[in-house]
Amino acid sequence: MNQVELLDANGYIVPTATQYAVPRNRIAEVENHLLTELAVKDAAEQSRDGCRVYASEYRTRVVPMAGTARLAQAA
Repeated sequence: MNQVELLDANGYIVPTATQYAVPRNRIAEVENHLLTELAVKDAAEQSRDGCRVYASEYRTRVVPMAGTARLAQAA
């Protein structure tokens, strides 16, 4: 499983667009959705603050999710 993140033009993660537990065979589909729909929406919202933001400057990052993650316990 993978986590697919949408990064804005400055390289910041768009928190409302992160997709979790994406199977390897669906990564391209999820990336397409993030870049064609959510990037456009986020760029429009950011552009309302006075500076132009373009969805074409957004990109995605795929992060493999570790299946054996453990939480450390306090002593």
